[in-house]
Amino acid sequence: MVWLLRLPVRCNIVEFVLCCGTDLHTTIGSARVLAPSGVEMNRSNRQGFSAGPIDRFMRLPHADFILAAIAFSLCSAMILNSSGIHVNGSDFRHVISTRWKFIVIFSLIFAVGGWWTARTWRHLWRCGRSAWERLVYDFGVRLFGFSTAISIIVIVSWLGSTADSGTLFGPMMILGALAGVFFGVPVALHLGYFWGSIFAAIVNAEHDSKLEIGEPPHLP
Repeated sequence: MVWLLRLPVRCNIVEFVLCCGTDLHTTIGSARVLAPSGVEMNRSNRQGFSAGPIDRFMRLPHADFILAAIAFSLCSAMILNSSGIHVNGSDFRHVISTRWKFIVIFSLIFAVGGWWTARTWRHLWRCGRSAWERLVYDFGVRLFGFSTAISIIVIVSWLGSTADSGTLFGPMMILGALAGVFFGVPVALHLGYFWGSIFAAIVNAEHDSKLEIGEPPHLP
């Protein structure tokens, strides 16, 4: 019995064949893969999403603290905006004096989420070199994990918009989007790593000590 698992990779379709009772030789540790038809496919292009601009930002020095500050500022601004304050200074001072503890604590929670997002991205957004690493990082983190992160952001934002009675970019929708970015993304990437590890164990993908020297490389 043969199951074909089709995974989208940029503009191509790559077929992984999981066989029961059949003999299939697949070379993943090198730069090429022997396809089921016997045709060698070039693996020079990495699999999964690249997300170049996001990756370059996450690899900036102190990106974790920068993203934490952004998350704190966005959350504080959202709370102040949803408080119904006007442009006059008396309303602003009243909200700050009566709700400053709530604003600070709630914004700090989101700041921790921003810090966690940057640290998780920098740690897991890597290129695989061996069979095991390609399944875990290329397909697990950068394909399944990133797709899950986008789904979480969209779903949570939609749920927030329903709480806003369908209002586009209402306070609950914005809160949902921020929660999806600063909490959903790291959870999804860790889930992708876990999924890739389980899948690598199922297909008996092995580590390669000759290729796996040090940490997996970042995307170029």
